[in-house]
Amino acid sequence: MATETTVVDNLVTIYLNKNIPDRLRGFACEVARAIEMHPILGIRPDRSDELLFGYYDAKSGQRYSTTLGKIITRQLGFPPSQFCGAITQLTDAYTAEVRNKELIIEEIDGGSILDAYHQAIGGHSCMTDACYMFTKLYADNPDRVSMVTGMCKATAQTARALVWRCDNGDEVLDRIYPNSGWHIGVMEKWARARGLFVRPHHGPPNSNIVFKDAVKRMVTVCVKRIDPSSNYTFPYVDTFRYATDIRVGKCKLSNATFANKFTAKWRLGSTRGERVPVWVCEFCGSAIKRHHRKTHHVMDFGDGVDYTERIEHSCGCCMMPNVRDCVFCFAKFTVPETNRAYASNLCPVCFEKHEVADKAAKKAAGEVARKTATSAAEAEAALLAAVLQPEVVTNVWSVMPRATSDYVPTF
Repeated sequence: MATETTVVDNLVTIYLNKNIPDRLRGFACEVARAIEMHPILGIRPDRSDELLFGYYDAKSGQRYSTTLGKIITRQLGFPPSQFCGAITQLTDAYTAEVRNKELIIEEIDGGSILDAYHQAIGGHSCMTDACYMFTKLYADNPDRVSMVTGMCKATAQTARALVWRCDNGDEVLDRIYPNSGWHIGVMEKWARARGLFVRPHHGPPNSNIVFKDAVKRMVTVCVKRIDPSSNYTFPYVDTFRYATDIRVGKCKLSNATFANKFTAKWRLGSTRGERVPVWVCEFCGSAIKRHHRKTHHVMDFGDGVDYTERIEHSCGCCMMPNVRDCVFCFAKFTVPETNRAYASNLCPVCFEKHEVADKAAKKAAGEVARKTATSAAEAEAALLAAVLQPEVVTNVWSVMPRATSDYVPTF
């Protein structure tokens, strides 16, 4: 029974770890209870391998060894279709708990980082092998960047992750390679014990990397050429992937496109040592990978300026079919389903002004028709016709306030 308690104790330890997601902690508790409710199975670690589990089969009267996942689904009865993801995560967490002390973690910097990428420690990626020279930026800034490597002799497992020292004094553990497996929990535990901030996930970056405290951090690094005749080269960066222009051999990196006194000009997302220009959505401020050119019709605001076309940078969300440009003030707005067809290209502010101007124009036209009528019946019919017709004048903008600095868009 002592060895069986060891399995339950490891699951309870996972449950008590508050850095693990609540769903996974709850699932670990359920599995621990299920093992205790089936003592006849005699579930315990195999003597040859702690990550294999032996159990007693009542039909054959023999003991068999299998993995934790099969124990959970076949012997304890958890449906695999429902708990597939949770079983994988729990297996990684259990392996990390068992092999916690077997992963030897070492911190390196300088030229040793180049060697680690050249040798593909932590697995092959876009910056290993022949592309390792692009990571020279890390070697040139040992006071700002170091690398944590992990080695498990029992399984020949290797792992790596960069450590950044930010301008505000914070230290951040970058994306862990490989980005899945039992080593993730071990390296994150090592980082948190030393006060490092950990990424919310270790998958590929899509936009800004938002940490749990939502702080936008910056790192000032020195940038050097590989040789005087070549251009600046940059690595593919996972977290601090937004950069400013190079000034006096230095530039700032950040995990966000906008931060305190920081505006991204470049994105370090190329695998060829290049910088990619950052296009920022004009409407929501998020970074985008491409820009879009839109042409507007000529609008005469009475100020002598011809607004024929302009360049817009829009993200995917702001390019939705129900998002349109106001034909008067060029503002972005969402078209409600109840909007009238003739005003569907007006934002709510201009739509309200359009209605006011339309009613005023109709009323003025009706008064003119009433005054020119020869009889009372003819005047009443003319006034009714003017009110009921959809448009009396072809250009209602002349009745509306002229475009001032409040209405003219900033290009």
